[in-house]
Amino acid sequence: MSYKIYEEEVRKLNKILFSEEDISLKEKYLIEIIKKFDLKQRLLFRICYNKIFPQNNLITDLSSKLSGQFSNLVMNLFMTRIDLECIEIKRILEGVNLNKNNILESITVNPFWLNQKIAKRFSELFNKELKNEIIKNNLFNDFTKNILINCLNTKRNDNDKKLDTDEIEEKVKLVLNTNPDELIKNNEIFINIFGIPSAKELILISRKFKEKKGEHFLTYLENKLKEEEFFAIKEVIYNICHPSENFAIKLKNCIKGVEINVENINRILVLRNEVDIQEIKKIYDKIYEKDFSDEIPNIFNDSYKELVLYLYNK
Repeated sequence: MSYKIYEEEVRKLNKILFSEEDISLKEKYLIEIIKKFDLKQRLLFRICYNKIFPQNNLITDLSSKLSGQFSNLVMNLFMTRIDLECIEIKRILEGVNLNKNNILESITVNPFWLNQKIAKRFSELFNKELKNEIIKNNLFNDFTKNILINCLNTKRNDNDKKLDTDEIEEKVKLVLNTNPDELIKNNEIFINIFGIPSAKELILISRKFKEKKGEHFLTYLENKLKEEEFFAIKEVIYNICHPSENFAIKLKNCIKGVEINVENINRILVLRNEVDIQEIKKIYDKIYEKDFSDEIPNIFNDSYKELVLYLYNK
C-alpha cells in the first residue's frame, strides 16, 4: 500500500475528528479504516498521522475526540501488542485496573521471546524493571509472584520438539512422588513440570498421570491446593495447553454476570484477533451452543457493537 493512500486517509481522519460535530460519523469513518487496514498497516497509519501532524498524536486525538468503550477499543487497535501488554500490566501493578489475573494470563500464555520483548519494552516505557515491580507489589502473594517470575524467565520447549517418552515418564514420577505444595512452590520443580515442557509435553504428562493415578491432574491439584493456588496453576495449564478454549470461557464470563466486563471483551478481541480468534469462536459455539454475536448485550451502542462483531467474526 502506497504512502499516498495513508496520507490521504490520515488527512481525512484528522479533518473529521476536529471538524465533524456528529460523533457517529467519526465512529463510522474509523470503523471503515479498521476494516481496510490490518494491524501492521494501522501501525504505519499511526506513524504517518504523527508525522503529518507533529503537534498532535493519533492516540491522544482519538481519546479526546471519541468517548466510552468505542474510544478505548479503537485506541487499542492502533497500538502494538507489546505496548498494550505493558500498559495493561502497569495499570494492574498500580491498582488502576482491578483485573489483576490478566497479568497472570499475559505472562503464562505468551511465548518466551514475547515475554522478553514485553519486559524490555516495559523498562523503556516506564524506566522500571518488570521483574522488580512484580516482586515488590502487594497485590500478589509470594506464590503468584513466583509463578509470574518463573514463567517470565523460562524458555519453554517448542511444540515441534520430538517427544521424549522416557523424559515424560520421569516427570510423571516426579509429580506422583512430590507433595502438591512442593510441586508448585519449589521453583526448580515448578519450572521442570510447568515452565519448560511444551503444550504437547504437558498434555502428555497430564494424560500419563491420569493413567497411573486414576484421576485428572487438575482434579488432583484442586483437592490438594488452596483455592487461590489452584486458580493460578489452572490458569498456567490452560494457557499453555488450551489457550483458545480458555479465552472462549473468559469471553463468556465477560457477559454472563450482572455487570458486563467490557474491558476484558476489548482485551480479548484485540490481543487474540490475529492469533486465534476463529478458533475461539469455534470453541465458544461448541461449548455454549450459541454464537457470541447473538449474546452481545443491547446496552452496547451501535458503533461499538459493530466494531466488536467485526473483530469477532473477522
